[in-house]
Amino acid sequence: YSAYSLWKQNKEGYRKRYYLNEAPIDPPQTRFGKEQHALKELDETVEGSETRIECVIDGLTLMGYVDSLDANLKVIDFKFSHLSKTGKEPWDAVKVRKHEQFPFYCLIVRESHGIYNPECELHWHETKFKEKVVTVYEGKSYVFDDKSMETTGRVEKFVRTVEPWELDRLKVEILQVALEISNDYTEWTKNN
Repeated sequence: YSAYSLWKQNKEGYRKRYYLNEAPIDPPQTRFGKEQHALKELDETVEGSETRIECVIDGLTLMGYVDSLDANLKVIDFKFSHLSKTGKEPWDAVKVRKHEQFPFYCLIVRESHGIYNPECELHWHETKFKEKVVTVYEGKSYVFDDKSMETTGRVEKFVRTVEPWELDRLKVEILQVALEISNDYTEWTKNN
C-alpha cells in the first residue's frame, strides 16, 4: 500500500525510494510507530498480528502487510500519532472513511481468499513527546530533549465498512497505476 500510495502522491519520491533505493527520512514519530508495531507483533493477545497477504490480479502480484487479520478476515490497522499543535486529532470517522488502505487490504484478502470481511477497524493510539529530562551533574542542571515518544494510554477505535464496489474500482485503479509505473520505469532506465 505504501508504494501504491507514494506513486499517487509523489512520483519523484517514488522514484527516489524504489528506483534509486534511497531510504526515506525516519522522524521520531515514524520510528516510534515502527517500534510499537513490532511490539504488537510480539503480543499474543493481538490475533493475526502483522499478516503478509498477497494475490495475483491479471498477472500483477499485489502484496500487503496487514497490522492484524483475525480469523474472520477482519482487517485491523494500528496508527500511532499525536495531536496537532492546535489539539486536533489526526483521525476521525471521515478520515477513516476516505483512507484507501482498508479497501487495498480488503481487495487482497478477497482476491486471495475468495471472500473478505467488509468491517474493518482503525485503532488510533495517541502519542506524545516525552517530558524533557533534567540531569544534575556537579551542581548544574542539564536539560535533555531527545524527541523520544510514548503513548498516552488513549486509544480511539473507528469502524469502517468497505463495499464491494470500492474493491472493484480500486482493482482497476491499481492495474492502471502498475502500468504507469512500468512505463515510467522503462523510460527512466533509458534516460538514466
